[in-house]
Amino acid sequence: MLTILKVENKRVRLFFIFVLVASSLFPAQVRMEESFPVNTINHDITLSVPSLSRNMIIERLREVRNSKEFKEKNWKDESFYFTSFEKAESSMSVKKIHHLEDKGYNLSYYLQMNYDDNGDIHVQITNDDFKKWLDPDGKPAAPENIKYLEFYQTCSKELLELVTHYLTGNITSDENNNALLEEAEEYTEEENYDKALKTYTTILSSDPSNSLALFNTSQLLFSLKKYPEALHAIEKLEKNTDLPASLILNSKDLKIQILLTSGQHEKAFSEGHILTQYAEKLNPETAFKNREDAQGKLRLIPVDEALMLLKSAHYFKELHKDKESLDALKKYESLIPDKDKNLLKSLFRFYCILHFPQESERIRQTILKGYPKEKVSCKN
Repeated sequence: MLTILKVENKRVRLFFIFVLVASSLFPAQVRMEESFPVNTINHDITLSVPSLSRNMIIERLREVRNSKEFKEKNWKDESFYFTSFEKAESSMSVKKIHHLEDKGYNLSYYLQMNYDDNGDIHVQITNDDFKKWLDPDGKPAAPENIKYLEFYQTCSKELLELVTHYLTGNITSDENNNALLEEAEEYTEEENYDKALKTYTTILSSDPSNSLALFNTSQLLFSLKKYPEALHAIEKLEKNTDLPASLILNSKDLKIQILLTSGQHEKAFSEGHILTQYAEKLNPETAFKNREDAQGKLRLIPVDEALMLLKSAHYFKELHKDKESLDALKKYESLIPDKDKNLLKSLFRFYCILHFPQESERIRQTILKGYPKEKVSCKN
């Protein structure tokens, strides 16, 4: 079955709708004898975005913490929570990073953003810290407090503008490519491979190193038995130096499949060795992570680099390189912490499937020593 990698960590915007905010929301001069204008700090606004789809808005609400606009202005997220796709709302706390050591300039804001079915985004921006600079009548408690209150106003205005622009701003080339990636994925699911390939070509014409477009193109070409073209796309992908481990695993897996299918066994053997090298820095503390199973129990599962050992063992066996296959499995075994039963049972199955009877029996005895009633058999 054809597997297409999905778009991750994307923010897709379709149209530019910049909403002007009333001038009364923006900073006003702070005076000792006047009550401080709270509406220059805390905001409750509605952004009308009828031209944007619900899915597009959801992506923005999910990815707001990764916005480069916020980072460029030295806003750092302290916490983030996306409620659900049904409610389409998110909240986060952000802190202004200031170069001055004066702690009075440290401030945090809380943002609550939710999208309704009328095509509006409701945004609340709140900060209660400013109240410590005021007296009981709401006026500045001391002349030296004015500089902090005005700083809070300036930051509040900046944050409001950033949020407004982020949620309603123009679509960028990256975001356009993300939309095209989704379109290509839909064509693939519909088995309209020609249109999918054309869409990936469009993406790569503007972004030649787009990792997902290159991988999915290679996957499509491989399924269409166009092996030289598929290999060329994978080799272009490998030139990217910032690939996540999951994509390295998938791309190496695909590359070895292409090489095996096209009869390039020596190259496939070399790639198998490269695959094992990604696990060299692993140890029992880093090779596995906890994840809940269907019953809600925490279980250890291998990280991508550890999975590469199992993948390479499979390919070495297919190439009749039993020693290399066994070495990869032994390396994986050495990473299993505290003789974890579930991981040992999984390894046992690999020894069975790859026909290493002595090793499978050894692991079987290890499991039964700790769990005498456990049913462990290659036949199962």
